Amino acid sequence: VLQYATDILANSKYALNYFFCENRKDKRLKVIYNGINTTEFLFVKDRIELNISEDAIVVGHTGRFNSAKNHHTMMQVAERIIKENNNVYFLFCGKGVPEGLKDLAIKMDIVNNVFLFDNRDDITKVLNTIDIYFFPSITEGQPNALIEAWLKGKPFVASDIEPIKDIVPVEFLCHLTHHSDITQQVVLLSKLLYSFANEQDKYDRLAAYATKEFEASVRFEEFLEVIKK
Repeated sequence: VLQYATDILANSKYALNYFFCENRKDKRLKVIYNGINTTEFLFVKDRIELNISEDAIVVGHTGRFNSAKNHHTMMQVAERIIKENNNVYFLFCGKGVPEGLKDLAIKMDIVNNVFLFDNRDDITKVLNTIDIYFFPSITEGQPNALIEAWLKGKPFVASDIEPIKDIVPVEFLCHLTHHSDITQQVVLLSKLLYSFANEQDKYDRLAAYATKEFEASVRFEEFLEVIKK
């Protein structure tokens, strides 16, 4: 690649550092973030009907059942929070999620407060149903699922891995913690349970940032500029 490529592109600074750490001053290296069709997320208002009380709070995650997504840590966090407040529900949506988590939810005795969905083609409705987004990934390329939650103006708690830190606005760095720090994740989520409803302006700013930075047409134009030169 270093010998023959005219340009070397990646969707995160972390990727370039990982593969080309000794050549970071090479002018061919450039980050172009993945684009998202933002209008798809901005104008869908419907929710999934969960048959829970109107004042219930839903913490959610979207992503396939995979060790990198850290579902077992999320379930331990869910167990602690639900046993302190049975008006909080956790929603997990992604390929393999029901098979991967149902028995654990039963074992933890939180199955009545946990919703498990497989792949869905209405992810915007899923995000509309979630009040707080939880994303403690162990590894990521570019965290597209997290960005999709931002587009919906969702409060969040996420891991402090480099691909996430790289795109989080400074104002929201306090929402990040180590992916295995269950106690701190419980603390951050618990704070949001009582504060997010009064801070929507803050999360509207986050949605505006995500819309501006990750709109697909903008990112694709950036890519075209590279290949046209």
